[in-house]
Amino acid sequence: MFKKDLNLKYEGIVHNELKIPEGSEIKKSDICIIHLGYHLSEDKMQEKFKRTMDLLEKQVASEPDNEYCLFNYCQQLKSEEDTIHVDNTDKIIEIASKVISLTGSDENERFHIYLMSLIQLAQAYTKKEKYDEAIEYCQKALSAKSNYLDAIIELGFIYSKTEKYDEAIKWFKNYIKEQKQFDIIKDAGSLILLHADSRVIAFRNLGLIYEIKKDYASSEKYYRRVLNIDPTYNDINVCMARISFNQGFVERAEHYYTIQLEKANVNLEAYLALIKITMDNNDLSGVKELLEKAMSDFPDDKSLQNIKNNLSNNENILASAKVNIKDLSRILSNSGKEFKRQNFKGVIKLLSPYKNKLKEIPKKERLELNRQLAFSYCNIGDFNGSELYLNDGLSIAPNSLDFNYLKSFFYLNLKEHKNVITFGEKYIELYERYKQKGFPIDDIAITLEHLAQLYNMLGVSYAGYNKKDMALKYYKLAIENNKINPLPYQNYALLLKHFNTDETALKVINEGIENCENNQELEMMKESYKKRPSVSACMMVKNEEELLPGCLDSIRDWVDEIIIVDTGSTDKTIEIAESYRAKIFHQPWEGNFSKHRNYSIEQATSDWIFIIDADERIDANDIPRLFETISNDQVNAIAINVFNCYKETGLKVTSANSTRFFRRGLGFKYEGIVHNQLYIPDNLSIERAPISLEHLGYDLSKDKMKDKFIRTKTLLEEQLKDNPDFAFAWYNLAQLLRGKLFDNIETYAPQIIKSAKKAIELTNPNEQAERYIHLMALDQLAWTYFYTQQYDKAEKYANQALGHKPNYLDPIMLLGHIFAKNKDYSEAIKKYEEFLEIQQNYDEHREIDPITLYHLNSPETAYFALGNTYEIQKDIESAINYYKKTIEAKPDYLDTAFQIGRLYLSQNNLIEAEKYLLLESKKENPQKMTFAALANLYQQQGKNDIADENYSKALSIDKTSQILKLQAADFYSSINKLEKAYDILNTNIGEYKDNLEFITKIADICFKLNKFEEAEKYYELALLQSPESPQILNDIGNCELKLEKYELAEKYYNMAIDTNNADSSTLLNLGINYIKMEKPQKAIDTLKIYSAQNPDNADIYILTGNIQMENKDFLSAIDSYEHALSQNPENVEILFALSDCYLFMGQGDAAITGYKRILQLSPDYKPVRARLKELEQITTQTQKE
Repeated sequence: MFKKDLNLKYEGIVHNELKIPEGSEIKKSDICIIHLGYHLSEDKMQEKFKRTMDLLEKQVASEPDNEYCLFNYCQQLKSEEDTIHVDNTDKIIEIASKVISLTGSDENERFHIYLMSLIQLAQAYTKKEKYDEAIEYCQKALSAKSNYLDAIIELGFIYSKTEKYDEAIKWFKNYIKEQKQFDIIKDAGSLILLHADSRVIAFRNLGLIYEIKKDYASSEKYYRRVLNIDPTYNDINVCMARISFNQGFVERAEHYYTIQLEKANVNLEAYLALIKITMDNNDLSGVKELLEKAMSDFPDDKSLQNIKNNLSNNENILASAKVNIKDLSRILSNSGKEFKRQNFKGVIKLLSPYKNKLKEIPKKERLELNRQLAFSYCNIGDFNGSELYLNDGLSIAPNSLDFNYLKSFFYLNLKEHKNVITFGEKYIELYERYKQKGFPIDDIAITLEHLAQLYNMLGVSYAGYNKKDMALKYYKLAIENNKINPLPYQNYALLLKHFNTDETALKVINEGIENCENNQELEMMKESYKKRPSVSACMMVKNEEELLPGCLDSIRDWVDEIIIVDTGSTDKTIEIAESYRAKIFHQPWEGNFSKHRNYSIEQATSDWIFIIDADERIDANDIPRLFETISNDQVNAIAINVFNCYKETGLKVTSANSTRFFRRGLGFKYEGIVHNQLYIPDNLSIERAPISLEHLGYDLSKDKMKDKFIRTKTLLEEQLKDNPDFAFAWYNLAQLLRGKLFDNIETYAPQIIKSAKKAIELTNPNEQAERYIHLMALDQLAWTYFYTQQYDKAEKYANQALGHKPNYLDPIMLLGHIFAKNKDYSEAIKKYEEFLEIQQNYDEHREIDPITLYHLNSPETAYFALGNTYEIQKDIESAINYYKKTIEAKPDYLDTAFQIGRLYLSQNNLIEAEKYLLLESKKENPQKMTFAALANLYQQQGKNDIADENYSKALSIDKTSQILKLQAADFYSSINKLEKAYDILNTNIGEYKDNLEFITKIADICFKLNKFEEAEKYYELALLQSPESPQILNDIGNCELKLEKYELAEKYYNMAIDTNNADSSTLLNLGINYIKMEKPQKAIDTLKIYSAQNPDNADIYILTGNIQMENKDFLSAIDSYEHALSQNPENVEILFALSDCYLFMGQGDAAITGYKRILQLSPDYKPVRARLKELEQITTQTQKE
């Protein structure tokens, strides 16, 4: 693109080159043009190549040293090779070599031609298998431009062909690295890049190389990367199938081969592999179907023909497998023997070939096959494998004990307790019935042992439903029916222990030890009961009447004593504590948390100390695990996970590795006057345990939160005044201020930055005791810089945090946000995906750094961000996909349903749009524009009543949105409810007087409602904002015309015309205004100008003719009427006016001819008959005289 006045010219008869004067500045732009010249039919491509080649050969002949022309000739030869499949290799080598000699390697205006010619040579030598020469020219290209992508990937291809796979891997990985950093605008220059983005090629080649090296894990990794970019790329599904098959995953291989044929390109390898798999499964009809499709796609392939020729033999084999019931009976007999030996894999091997033929097997054999396979798969723990046979067995024998028993077992392993109970209760009902009538002869699960196992399964499921009585009932029944199975005893005792009936639990354990030979687990349980340590819950409180009951409810049944130090409560805190039989100690508040905390520890008498606050709750499900841990003599202190819970947002933040349990008397104590730290003696280690504590301290009233903030801030500042090098206090001050950041970002952000930097300066990330403070302070800095839009600094500190801890979730998420803000969307996507991968595998109970995480359980945040990022990039399908994943992770997250509905609406997918918009509309606080979007949807469907309802809802939710008001006004105008449209826009109109679109819209509606003076007022307001708008000037003129202010109307119409951008309708309006002003000549002149611009408007010719006729300018009127008549020759009114002109000019014969023509067209046209009668009377009178 260049300015016209520069007079730039192209040179060259083909692939012409723009000649640019030396010294001219060229600005690079990221605007792209897509060239489709290679998407022609084969015939047209050949024609194009012949035409282009003829022209190039002429140019080369006339300009043999024109390097640009020679390069293009060489490029054309290469394209001809690729498209028409001719061999031009020698020609390419000859010409490319000449181009290189002509251009040289200096970085001048022809440098890009030199580089591209090097690659042309390298590719040509590769084709001739002269790999050393090819490598030499690639290396020359890279010496001149180190990030030349085409040269890098070409080296990968060359080393692959020469089987130097380690070198090939190096270059393909180098390509991936350089391509990621490559800026097409800055780095490409004038280069034509064949491999600007060939990641899928590099990934696929890496996958193939690793497959050759039999490193299937690495191979799969790179093949999956191809699938992530393009699931139908080339033969990638065949590649995935092949390595699956090589690893023994036949079903997965079958899956990918099928995808290749259904969704990608047809592939002979896929057909052959599927035919083999299908034959191995004894599926004759499947083999025939596949063979027919394969031969249709590859009619000349000999391997397929051979399979077809040999199919008759195969048919005999397969047919015998299918219909030879005697043979199947023999196989079932053999598999039955293997089943009794508990060789379950042997059973599966014998019977699984019948998987796809179940419905063709007679009922008796089919039931036995299902029974053996279902039991076998369950016994080896492959419950997915058992499901097919369970379902098929139940479909033909719903009252089989075996299949109901196995279904219960199946669902128990999936922890679907409701289904366990459904099938378990059905089994018991059947068992009792069969016990009276006799058990089915083929069922296996008929023994008391099976019945007892079923009872135990029901006990587990009822316990899972927290139905204690039903669970205890079934555990007792399990023990009664099989006293030697230790499992029901264990489950029974654990349930009793959970409800703190320890004495009864111990009796059950002892009974189990006495009755069961295999009783090691019961012995261990008994040992833990003998050593059950005591626990003191130690608390400090002040005015905690709101939260204290919930805390004490969570601990009252399992701690041995509750120690409460009250520091001056004036509410019902003491009364509540007494009701829980707590030991209460009073100590006046001295502004030192550690002092009061340590005092509570001093009052404890139990083996273990448990530190808990009134705003915390322990998970009851973790209590058995806790006692198992504290019963271990080697454990002295336990760190658990603390979840900060926010009811309003549902956000959970985990503060991992908080040491809350420790043995009394070992020297544990707290230090620091606020956010006190536990001092841990040097010789003691901390045990991590998967135990959770919920912290509700952020759900206080606003007043209490304000008081808490002031109190804590004051204490921290006092602590830092006394000890300015206390890093933990600096971190906590920054964290406290971070919670208030959005109340006043200008005030708090600098304070957070100062405090966090101080914490960083005072800590060493390599010292375990200081590391967590250092990490979290870096994260504080990064997020604060992000919120203050200092993205470079935010990125710097986020990367510093990740340098010390690569799996630190919060800064990974932050980097995604930073890249998104900087519009580096590909990097943002990578970071969000990295976050999701780490988050899904993250185990907070194994975390060794006691860091606070804001995004431990936030996959929805990453999914939503990915959806938003893809939407910005116009990849709507990916955006919708990630928004849907957001809803799966957290159904009510932000306005995700609205976003999906909006995107579907933009695609005109009204069904899906309605589904998600209605989902959003049912939320307590739906997105403000949800009902407007629904209204728009129903409007498109012609459901105006429902659209009306939704606009009303939308306007009731958001009374100020200009966009919503305009959208609603347009709707009501379209259905002619102008008053309602007017009311919507007129409400609080003063707030929108500076919005041109808004003011113009209400002016238009006022005009339609004949409120011309009000319309005039709004148009004048609009004119102040856009004084040269021809449309607004015309609209004001129309108002003045309607108000009969003709001089003003004339003024505004002429002002509109003077802008030179006015619509021709302004001329028409001005002409009509002149008629009203009784200025016929000006009206005629204006209307003639309009007619010249709109020659097909017959009405204007009629109007002009009427004025001319009224002014007795009959000749001009005749001319106007004839123009009108030429467009509508049978219009009787025009003919009548024309005939009258002739009459008034004294040309009676012409007039009469016209009148008669009218009567032919319309015999009953009364004006003509009246006129003829007048003429007849005049003629009669004249004759008499």
